[in-house]
Amino acid sequence: PKKLHVGSSRRIARQIGLRQDQAKGIRTHGWLRGRATKRRLRTNDNSWSGPRLIEFTEDMTNALNNSFADQMVVTVASAGASGMPDIAFKGSAMAWDKEHIAFWERALGTTFRNLTENGQCCLLYRNTATRTAWKFFGVATVHVEGALRQQVMDRTVQAELDRDPERKGAAVVVRVDKIVQGPNVLQER
Repeated sequence: PKKLHVGSSRRIARQIGLRQDQAKGIRTHGWLRGRATKRRLRTNDNSWSGPRLIEFTEDMTNALNNSFADQMVVTVASAGASGMPDIAFKGSAMAWDKEHIAFWERALGTTFRNLTENGQCCLLYRNTATRTAWKFFGVATVHVEGALRQQVMDRTVQAELDRDPERKGAAVVVRVDKIVQGPNVLQER
C-alpha cells in the first residue's frame, strides 16, 4: 500500500472526514497507511487511494474449503447485543466466494442468537502443521429460509449435515471486511 504522510492533525482530520475536535492524538506516528482509515486518502504522489476489495487467495480458499477434512476446524467469535462474547467451532465453514465465508449453523444456540442480534464477527483459521493462521473480520447475515439457505446447505460437508438430520439449521454468510495474519493486515475494505 502507498504510504501517507501524516502532516498536521487538521489536514489529516479533513482527509478522513473528522471534525477538528476529533483529530486530537491522530498524529502519533510519522507515517499513516491508507489501510488504517475507512475513507479514501491522498497519497504522497497526490493521487487518491481507492477503495480496497477483499479477494481470498487460492491458499485461503483451499484451506477454508478443506478445514473439516484437514481437522483444522474454523473458530467463530461473536457477541450479542449485550456485548457478551462467545467462541464456537464451525466444521462447516467454507469459502463461499472470493469475499464471503459461509457455514451451516446447526445448533441454533449462542452463535445463532449473537449473529442475529449483532452481525459483527471474527473467524479464525489455524493450521498448526503449516503454521498458517488467518483472522477474517466481517459482518454475518443469517438465512433461516430461502434459496441462499438451500445453497449453503447443499455445499456443507455431509458430516455436519448428519448432525442436523431434520435440517433445522440456518445458513450464515459472512461478508469479510478485513483479513489479518499475525500483526499484519493482509486485506481490508
